[in-house]
Amino acid sequence: MRVLGALLAGFLFAASQPPLDLHWAAWLALTPLLWALAGDAAGGARRAAGLGACFAATTVLAVTPWLPVALVDGFGAGALAAGVVWLAAAVSALPAAAVFAVWVSRVAPGSPLYVPVVGAGWGLVELSWASAFPQLPWVALAAGQLDSPLTPLAAGLGVHGCSAWLAAFSALVVQASLRQGRRTAWLAAAGLLLLAVTGALTGSVPDARARSVRVALVQPGLPMSQRPRADFATRNLDTLIELSRASGPADLWVWPESAFLADPRGRAEWAGPVQALVDERGTPLLAGGRVRTGAGWRTVAMLFAPGAPPHLAYAKRRLVPLAEAVPSWLPARVRRGLGGLVPSLPVEPGAEAGALEIGDRRVDVSICFEAIFQRPAVRADLLVNLVNDGWYDAGAGARQHLALARWRAVEAGAPMLRAASTGISAFVSADGTVAARLDVGDSAVLVADVSPVERTTPFERLGNVPLLLLGAGLFAALAVVRGCRSG
Repeated sequence: MRVLGALLAGFLFAASQPPLDLHWAAWLALTPLLWALAGDAAGGARRAAGLGACFAATTVLAVTPWLPVALVDGFGAGALAAGVVWLAAAVSALPAAAVFAVWVSRVAPGSPLYVPVVGAGWGLVELSWASAFPQLPWVALAAGQLDSPLTPLAAGLGVHGCSAWLAAFSALVVQASLRQGRRTAWLAAAGLLLLAVTGALTGSVPDARARSVRVALVQPGLPMSQRPRADFATRNLDTLIELSRASGPADLWVWPESAFLADPRGRAEWAGPVQALVDERGTPLLAGGRVRTGAGWRTVAMLFAPGAPPHLAYAKRRLVPLAEAVPSWLPARVRRGLGGLVPSLPVEPGAEAGALEIGDRRVDVSICFEAIFQRPAVRADLLVNLVNDGWYDAGAGARQHLALARWRAVEAGAPMLRAASTGISAFVSADGTVAARLDVGDSAVLVADVSPVERTTPFERLGNVPLLLLGAGLFAALAVVRGCRSG
């Protein structure tokens, strides 16, 4: 029965995410696991770790069924290799979840420390997942809660802080259901309510005061299944040019991550028409492409400005393991054997960009899943995300990616402009709402006047430091309590 509780927790977690979007499930997702751990206090660390690992594997596999499909369709991987990578993603989540389960099992549900230990512990689990494997930032308990009262809390604690709040709520339900914990539950409930109210007050978005910027997001909509065709790159570029020409006046055009499949500066037949369009309309253009330097390829953002040659504005920094980067410690034979899973090798970035200047606006440029990570050194008025996401057309990956990108806009307190190849392109307001969007498969232009918000959120100043400090403080408190009991 305890194993079933861990499995149920994993499925509830997955159900709260796209495509099911049962948002209420996130509030109770950890409850079955916590009940299983509370009912097995004498089971020992090994059993608790096993329950945590079972929960983590179920969660990751249930949230990311699109991953092996993307590897096969998008990267040409074999079914076996794709399955191995998918399982590796799940395995990489096991250690942190196992530690979390052991940590929680060591605290009595009636203890005043129980709710904060569960909340902080889960927040740290998500942080470790995001650091260990880039696919796992998709696995965030709060991902589907953008339209809930928790949203403003992200401006202070970030998305993982909101996940910690949800985990603490599950712990509160467990504590309130047990006779020995009901009195303490009232105190925990008051603390969670106070935290939510504080987040709502500090996270409120002020009225925009800066001059609005008219931006056109161009989505070509050509399916990635056509990418192997010899004429794909030309057709893709022609579609982008035609859509941009018909978009009307704008202060900035934004093309997606895979606008150019190679370095346009070395291809006159590509750079010439694009530069002519930019000069003719007097509108700068930010577009994704690939450049080759040193040992391999690097995905970059190119800036085409009127009257100036195109230049490298930003080089992607967070590389996907086994897809954009290969660990140097792997033997050469293994690296070659990975085949289609390794289309490029790590190289030194061609641009050390912080924020890009577009007129009088500072723009923070990110590529693909970089959009969901904080960059403390960058202070920007607008967030621009160039993304492909065509790999996920067959599943919920694009919707999951958009959900966490929206959380990043709340964390930063700045609007996000998201240009995708096949969808989902979107204008995301500073409060996380989607002001306008293009769905998967659309071939169109999204034009909107975006008003930057001139402020710096608490999360931009402190990042995840408060969550780390809370975890460290609770660990010290538990050590003191256990020391006193043993003494």
